[in-house]
Amino acid sequence: STSEVKSISSDGGEDMGLHTVIGDEGTVCDGESSGGSNMGLDNLFGEDNSNEGDNTSSNGSDMGLDGLFGEGKDDDYDDSDREDVGLGPLISDDDNKIDKDNRSSEPMGRFVFETQCDTPSSGLYRSIFELARDSVQATPVIALTPLFQTAVKAGEHLVSLDSSGNSDFCFADALLESLGMVIEILFSVLEDISNSSTWMYMLNTMCNLIFNPKLLELEYERQVAGQPKKTPIFSAFERLMRLAGGTKPHISTVAVSKISVAWAFQKDSNSSDMGLCAIPYRTHIASLLIHKECKLDDSTANQALSKNQWDKLLPKQTHYLSITRGFVLLFLSKLPDANEMCEIVLKDLVHFIILYLLDNVCCAKVKAGDIFISGSVEYAKRSRAWQALCLLHRFVTDDIALLVASRVFQAMSMNSHGQIRYFMEIFTIQGIRKHPHHFGEHLAKEIRRADLSLQYLSSLMIIGGNVIANPRYQSEFFTASTSQRVKDILCGVIPWLSSTQGFSRAIAQLLVHKLIPIVADTSLI
Repeated sequence: STSEVKSISSDGGEDMGLHTVIGDEGTVCDGESSGGSNMGLDNLFGEDNSNEGDNTSSNGSDMGLDGLFGEGKDDDYDDSDREDVGLGPLISDDDNKIDKDNRSSEPMGRFVFETQCDTPSSGLYRSIFELARDSVQATPVIALTPLFQTAVKAGEHLVSLDSSGNSDFCFADALLESLGMVIEILFSVLEDISNSSTWMYMLNTMCNLIFNPKLLELEYERQVAGQPKKTPIFSAFERLMRLAGGTKPHISTVAVSKISVAWAFQKDSNSSDMGLCAIPYRTHIASLLIHKECKLDDSTANQALSKNQWDKLLPKQTHYLSITRGFVLLFLSKLPDANEMCEIVLKDLVHFIILYLLDNVCCAKVKAGDIFISGSVEYAKRSRAWQALCLLHRFVTDDIALLVASRVFQAMSMNSHGQIRYFMEIFTIQGIRKHPHHFGEHLAKEIRRADLSLQYLSSLMIIGGNVIANPRYQSEFFTASTSQRVKDILCGVIPWLSSTQGFSRAIAQLLVHKLIPIVADTSLI
């Protein structure tokens, strides 16, 4: 950590980018931005207490999500030499027999959904899927891959079915139910696969299949309609996250890299519904923003995948232990501005994430027994939460500005590390620039308190100096000739000129030197 005062500047009063805001968490980054414009996330994701990479961005280009993630390996199973044994021996129940006279040229998928919607029987596909699922445990190892590929082909067929013209939810229920059975088969096969490369191929293939924007949209519409029971895609994502835990980052990375594309899906370029499908996953997104991946041993399997596969998919200087978080931040960075965003996405997704991070991480007291030192889990959570908030500051609207301001100053009053406090100050400065009445009033009130800790006082004076005396951050809320707020802040700072703590005294002297010419005419002195 450093004890010197860092200059926080951007260009021309525009929203600052995050190239140099969020770097390696073990080092305080210089908050200087080269252009003052919204930039990419090149230097956004550093690893806690790590000197393994230089987090200085040299490019700053902003990459999109289109074409970002390649499809998984597609080694189609060659069944050209297999004999077609038919379905007769498999289905003996009279309820599942097909009437040959009524068999037409309609697609099989149409027959399946009509059967499931209009009759008590489960239909032909349901019987086949149930047999396949129950037979996984008795399937020889050599036949697991063909079984997996067959289930994938069935799932691809279900996804490709056209849902247009189905005004009721019968089609959606049947589709999601059938996909749920396919997903169960895929997970059952994964449990029995021991080969590492085959397992990763199957994981990629399964994620490519199930994390489809069409399916996420279908599930969201069902939940909005009050039918949240059938959510096989959401359940599969939760299952993958539990399987990954904190020791298998290659699983969570693959899953998040695929689903983040679906989250960012929009029906057309002029649509404002980007992020709509991510609303059911908002708690998971907030948790992934503070996720700390474990450091793998040299002998760990799939390590090459974790370190090398994502080099071309994420911004430069992304630490290999922050890949999962990187995809989530990249998704959030691509969301449109608050005034262009769908109101539902703004309130139910982005505002929820902001308040969740403030309430559950930033303002939460350190639990008894938890270690809060540089590199610890608690340190990583708080540091990553404030980094994410620096990215999300543009979504703070008047609706939640007062709530956010009160929580920010509450968190700032708590003892914290200098590296974490740096991001607090960055976020607060941006908040004052966008909402001076809410954040500025809190600043003027807090700095006049006589019971401030030295850490809290130093942060308040740094923030006040930037928004009052720094031309690039100056706010008319404080600098207006009729404003009494600058005098109030000056009155709160002057007593600290005689502080016994050198750092606080130095900041107070610098701030008083900058503020006096604003409140008094010094030209004759």
